[in-house]
Order: sequence, then C-alpha cells, then structure tokens
Amino acid sequence: MVGRDFAPGFEVRLQQKDLRLALETADRLRRPLTGTSLVHQLSAAVERMSGLDVGTQALVLWGWAAADLRPRALRVVRLLLGKIVNN
Repeated sequence: MVGRDFAPGFEVRLQQKDLRLALETADRLRRPLTGTSLVHQLSAAVERMSGLDVGTQALVLWGWAAADLRPRALRVVRLLLGKIVNN
C-alpha cells in the first residue's frame, strides 16, 4: 500500500471465509473476537459496495474513500478496482 501498488494479493471472499471460521470457533468457545468481527463486517461492506471479486487492498481504498465522504471519491475507487480486476 505504501508504494501505491493496489494489485490484488488475497481475495476478500477468501479472507471472509477464514474470518467466519475463526468467529464460529470463538463463538463455540464463548470467546469474543471484537477486532475480528469488525474486520469481517468491514470486509462484507466492501464486498457489497464493490460488486467485484476484489482483493484485500480494497479495504484500504474504501477506507480512504469513506474518510473523504465525497461521491467522487467512491467513483474513483470503483474505477480503480474495476481496472485492477479487469487487468
């Protein structure tokens, strides 16, 4: 991310599976995983908003856009993600 390389490395859908398994195990053990739950929820939002099969770099891009809160920022992120996925 520091070098502005946003090529997908690990898909969000696969991360979501891993996070879901961790949360299910923690639930069975009656142990809270607050941070894991938060990342799972944020990743789910990114998946819904992007409409694409994106990598975890999308979390950073969406975070930047959300901090900006301008519609143009969200359009730019969608454009960037579309170019990454289609290349």
